[in-house]
Amino acid sequence: MASLLYDGLMILAFWLLGTFLLALLINPPNHDLDSGLVSRLFYWIFLLGLPWLFLTWFWVHGGQTLGMKAWRLCLLDMQGQPVSLGAASKRFVIACTEWLVIGILLLPLFWLIVSIPHNWSVALTVYLTGWVITVIIAFAWSSQLKHGSLHDRLSKTQLVQY
Repeated sequence: MASLLYDGLMILAFWLLGTFLLALLINPPNHDLDSGLVSRLFYWIFLLGLPWLFLTWFWVHGGQTLGMKAWRLCLLDMQGQPVSLGAASKRFVIACTEWLVIGILLLPLFWLIVSIPHNWSVALTVYLTGWVITVIIAFAWSSQLKHGSLHDRLSKTQLVQY
């Protein structure tokens, strides 16, 4: 989980820098930023593509992200070989889907919190805290399984510590 947090902070930094650069390139001074469908779609592709690019690049080239390197973890296929781009991409998509499912499953908690007279920031904070705790518990539980986490089993990869 510490490796995931480390890499998450790296991705957040890339998002912030990339968004700043995109705003400079797309939004010249004294012009409104285009909020059309194409711009929004491009930005969402950027937001999803950047983590995919970051993670798969490191998984394919050496099997370690910067966070994985700090905690001495390495991603390999089931035969102990470096992962392919296809396996790394599959692992990324499945892991993102796991996070999304956990978020959807916790939506009743969010609506329960919102129904109590609070402001939205309190409700969102409680929801996100519940989501993070649930993700930590789910990933900790799945990593204790015999063949690794769900995204590792489905993408035929393994996370090994050296």
